[in-house]
Amino acid sequence: MDAAKRTGRRIGINAHLLGSGEGYRRAGVSRYIAELLGHLEEADPEGDYVIFLPAGSSLRLTHQTRVLTRRTEGPARRVLWEQLELPRAAQREHLALLHSPVNVQPLLLPCQGVVTVMDLSFLVYPRSFLPQQRLYQTVFTSVSAQLAAQVIAICLQSAQDLVHR
Repeated sequence: MDAAKRTGRRIGINAHLLGSGEGYRRAGVSRYIAELLGHLEEADPEGDYVIFLPAGSSLRLTHQTRVLTRRTEGPARRVLWEQLELPRAAQREHLALLHSPVNVQPLLLPCQGVVTVMDLSFLVYPRSFLPQQRLYQTVFTSVSAQLAAQVIAICLQSAQDLVHR
C-alpha cells in the first residue's frame, strides 16, 4: 500500500458535471471544476487524488492523479451513479475524503465529505426549475450540507442563504 493510502490522504473529486461542449455544463459549475482540477498540482504537489470524470473527457492531469471515467449522460443516470456507484468506488479507492463540487454528495459516503454549494437558486427561483429538479436539489442539498464534514459556499450570498435556510 502506498504512503498516501497509509496516511489516509487520498482525496476524490466528483467532476461529473465538467463539460466540454455547449450547454449548461460549460457554465460556472464546469468552470469551477476545471479551475479546481487545473490547480491541484500547484496547490498540493504531493497529493494523491482520484478524479471521477464523465466518459469522453479529454482533461489531462498529473501523474499523481488517478482518473476514473463513467458514462453519466442525463440527470437520472448521473444521480444513480452518484448515489449508488460513487460510494462503492470511494471505498474501493480507499478515499479519506470526497469533494462534491456541485451541491450534492453521496448520502451513504464511506469517508468524509466536502460539498461545495454553488447557490440555492432552486429555492430562490423555484419556477425556473422542473418540479423533480427542485425536489431533488432541495432534499439532497440540505442533507448533503448536514452530513458533510465541511461545506464550501462560493460566495457570501450562498453562505447567507445556507444559514438562513
